[in-house]
Amino acid sequence: MYTNLATTTHDLLRQQLAGGGTARLRVSGDSMAPLIGRGDEVIVEAAAVDELHIGDVVVFDSGNGLLMHRLLARQAGRLVTRGDRMATPDHPWASEQLLGRVRSVLKGDGRHIALTASHVPRALRWLWQIELRACHLARVLKRRLPGDRLCRCLLAVARLITAPSRCWLRRDFPSSGNV
Repeated sequence: MYTNLATTTHDLLRQQLAGGGTARLRVSGDSMAPLIGRGDEVIVEAAAVDELHIGDVVVFDSGNGLLMHRLLARQAGRLVTRGDRMATPDHPWASEQLLGRVRSVLKGDGRHIALTASHVPRALRWLWQIELRACHLARVLKRRLPGDRLCRCLLAVARLITAPSRCWLRRDFPSSGNV
């Protein structure tokens, strides 16, 4: 009998969180740097979709592993996320893929960073909404207009909109890596 280890691990994580517990996970990627980097550990707690706030860092079962990105929006029952280091948002996730929310980060240098609903400034939440609209408009125009010059311009605008969040992250969560 063959067992998919990833599926078993995700099921165990889901059971642990469903029982009101928390889970401690080691991060293997850099998409959330500098706030959360490779080798850091995070404490994940269960969270229902209606308990999430824009700006929360959430953990999803992507089908290929766990994915931890920041929540940017809720659209038609789906969740839109993006890694802090990424230029564009992820495809929308089904709420069933949500495993939990990151409650705190244990940095490799011993610092402990508590993540609360208020850790993200309101202005950044507003900018993320504008960014999502610009990315959506770029995708619509790409399908409807010949050429891609306007689409590239809109995507560049969306990237510029993320610049304040990158500055905020660099200032509040300095690290050796670039944001």
